[in-house]
Amino acid sequence: MLENKIKEFIWKMIQKKGGKSMSTPEEIKNKIFALIDEYFSTKDEVEFYPGKTKIQYSGPIFDQNEVKTVLKSLLDGWLVAGKLTKEFETLFKNYIGSKGCITLNSGSSALLIAMACLKNDRLKKPLKNGDEVITTALTHPATINCILQNNLSPVLVDVKRDTLNIDPSLIEAAISEKTRAILPLHFLGNPCEMDQIKEIAEKNDLFIVEDCCDAHGAEYKNSKVGSIGDLGAFSFYPAHAITMGEGGAVTYNKDEVYGTILRSLRSWGVACASCPYIPCRIVQDPNSGCPVRFQTISKSLEHYDRRHLFVDIGYNLKIIEMQGAFGIEQMKRLSSFMEKRINNWNYITKSLEKYKDYVMVQKPTPNSKPFPFGVVLIINPEAPFKRIDLIKWLEQHMIETRHLFAGDIRDQPAYKDVQLKAVGGFENTKLARDNGFFIGCYPGITEEMRKYIISTFEAFFSKYT
Repeated sequence: MLENKIKEFIWKMIQKKGGKSMSTPEEIKNKIFALIDEYFSTKDEVEFYPGKTKIQYSGPIFDQNEVKTVLKSLLDGWLVAGKLTKEFETLFKNYIGSKGCITLNSGSSALLIAMACLKNDRLKKPLKNGDEVITTALTHPATINCILQNNLSPVLVDVKRDTLNIDPSLIEAAISEKTRAILPLHFLGNPCEMDQIKEIAEKNDLFIVEDCCDAHGAEYKNSKVGSIGDLGAFSFYPAHAITMGEGGAVTYNKDEVYGTILRSLRSWGVACASCPYIPCRIVQDPNSGCPVRFQTISKSLEHYDRRHLFVDIGYNLKIIEMQGAFGIEQMKRLSSFMEKRINNWNYITKSLEKYKDYVMVQKPTPNSKPFPFGVVLIINPEAPFKRIDLIKWLEQHMIETRHLFAGDIRDQPAYKDVQLKAVGGFENTKLARDNGFFIGCYPGITEEMRKYIISTFEAFFSKYT
């Protein structure tokens, strides 16, 4: 194996060093790992200076465990997605409770390939160009783009004022003879009312693709999001619950044909990505042989190598093995990350309750356990100040803020010439667009930071009380 060749090469180079007694490659590697441990044990924690240290809305958290696991995967010499990536996919699948999971290079790619999967003719009733997908106007561009990029037609409805999620009561009015799917966005980690959405989907024979990019581990009626619809899309961007630096995943919950299609689309549409031997034997052991490599599956290309036989028009959306290694260690932290986010969210929202005449906090969906990506605030239109006044105050005091994604997607310059069908009024979307923003509650926010955040809000509101 390549690993042994690398070790052998390193050892030969060491032996040439003047006949001195040197360490073996394994001993060198252990020394490197020991130094990494030492580095993190002596690394100073970043001190917090109120008003001077920026409180980010989110950020990655990792230590020597992720670094050593990534370095080990690199030294093992296997760079493309392999057995560690497969291990991560299994861990994530089991955590979500889905039938299967495949990793991708981003959450946007996860959404893109999920919609592309629904157009594949290996499904019984695949989507066709021009079919309609119902989603919300209050959204992220990636959620709309995955529909447009697959030559499908978005149909937009309003959100609920309190949860900021799609209003199920508006979905049926938006269904036409061309409607084939619903794409609910679990807005900033708050689960949608999936039982009502599923009931509508089953009644009208519609697919459901859940946008879970901000909602890892969130639950609706004891089921994790991403395990409820046909497909779920997740992001592992550094701001999210866990990270690989970049990365994403699609979970699927029905027949294994979904996994076969997704793996093919992820890898150029190559036939070997959808062979019956999953996980791939060669991924597990590069020296093994593939029993179906030259098996004929195309009449026009007899005994053609599956590695160069293409059954779908796909993409190259794979991660690399080092990302899979990093993700494995992050999965070990996910429960603690979630607990800290919830604690921070609870502290901040409860502390702001006394200012409810000025600001409304996003409400958890009934019968759900949200994964709070941030603390979402919407300024009361009757408040004696504007959103920009509060945002400037917070930013001046080193507290990061973010608007609610694209607001009403129809107002974004990129979509000025795009036909976006809209059904009903959009009063709540417009309120969120004009008056909404969020601050962080991620695990890097300490108790000292939380108290500073609240004191900064109190100083601002004191001008109006």
